[in-house]
Amino acid sequence: MTDKLSEILGAYKFWDDWVKRKNSQIKRLRDAEASTAISYSDMPKGSGGHTMADYMVKLEELEQDLREIRSHREEAYDRIFSLMVRMHSGAQIDIIYRRYILLQTWPEICRGRDISKDSALDCHRLAIATMEKILDPTSSM
Repeated sequence: MTDKLSEILGAYKFWDDWVKRKNSQIKRLRDAEASTAISYSDMPKGSGGHTMADYMVKLEELEQDLREIRSHREEAYDRIFSLMVRMHSGAQIDIIYRRYILLQTWPEICRGRDISKDSALDCHRLAIATMEKILDPTSSM
């Protein structure tokens, strides 16, 4: 697989992992805030106290980060999809979609398509070769 294709196919998982991390950070912040028994005002209480305003600022920062990361993930999806729509084999498209968008494992792909692992890997190899030809039609792969 060429570096360019590897980058395209790996980008969605990379950004999807970041979406999951950011969602986890937001959940932890919300859980911590819900479990804290403090009186909200604009003035911090005690030595390490924080206000509702502090919480809201941090939450807004995390949500803005999440929107940006989701945007990157959508761009990665679009790059893969733009290659898939130029492929002619439905089986190859399905293998690529399951592996690189749904992020399924080989056993999940085999069960979903009701095929052997060897068949799934053969189809994947053909799909990769097809995508490489789409990316570089002058290559002799």
